[in-house]
Amino acid sequence: MPTFSQALATQPEAGFWLYGPEVFRTYCDRNGLRADTASSISVDHARTLSKDLRKARTMVLRLGTGHGDEDARGKAAFALVRHEDRSLAPFFLTDEDIFTSRPETFIPDRSMRALLPFGLLPKLSETSLLTLAHASGLMAEALGCDDSSIHMIPATGAGTYTFRFTVGSEHPQPLDHLAGQVEIDSVCIGVRDGRNHVIVTEAKRGPFDSIAKHKLAYAVWAVRSNIPDDIPIIAVYLRVCDTDKGLEFNVAECAIDDGRDGLPSLHSVEAIRHRRLRLRSMGH
Repeated sequence: MPTFSQALATQPEAGFWLYGPEVFRTYCDRNGLRADTASSISVDHARTLSKDLRKARTMVLRLGTGHGDEDARGKAAFALVRHEDRSLAPFFLTDEDIFTSRPETFIPDRSMRALLPFGLLPKLSETSLLTLAHASGLMAEALGCDDSSIHMIPATGAGTYTFRFTVGSEHPQPLDHLAGQVEIDSVCIGVRDGRNHVIVTEAKRGPFDSIAKHKLAYAVWAVRSNIPDDIPIIAVYLRVCDTDKGLEFNVAECAIDDGRDGLPSLHSVEAIRHRRLRLRSMGH
């Protein structure tokens, strides 16, 4: 039995639809299911969404833990959401739709001493690729920041966060992400037009794909409470592709409702500009 068939059986033919939030294990026990929590409700890409949800044009969102009574504390919760237009587009950023320009060769002006370590390893991790993007000056170039302002090593990590946001456009419905784990690929400070900005980046490596909007949104909403109101937030989606001409850094700056003026909407995440910068092999 498909994991979400019982929930989808209650779905009307048209319009916005929301199921949950509910603890995933409670849902499985009630319907006699044995399903892996992470692979079922933690969706990073459109291709990893289950067949039953893709067919129903419905998204699954992981919503932290503790929804329900006291027995639910610490247990992973989820919700199912179908947007009014019965499309998955409001939930994903699709690389082929975003990165439409031709790649440009980027030539760093940093010293060889700063960049040599990146050429000593056979394959760089996503964290190392982010560090390289900053250390080389590539990220500053892509975002139009002062050249010297964001070459420092970005902070990365994970934590447990609680925040509220909305889904649906015509009649937004609030959802609570309660005490849930959020991974943050990169946070740093950049200076643009003489003003400090906090830059929050979600990074992926591999050929063109898609990314769930909540991956970037959750990272922004997780750190926003620690950012002074007078410092703007720049949300960035980075896709790094290996090519025969070097590493291709596809950088998309995204608009996002950061929640400073009311409940933020998940659907506010949209790519507004991009650069495709190719960095020649660092000695590989």
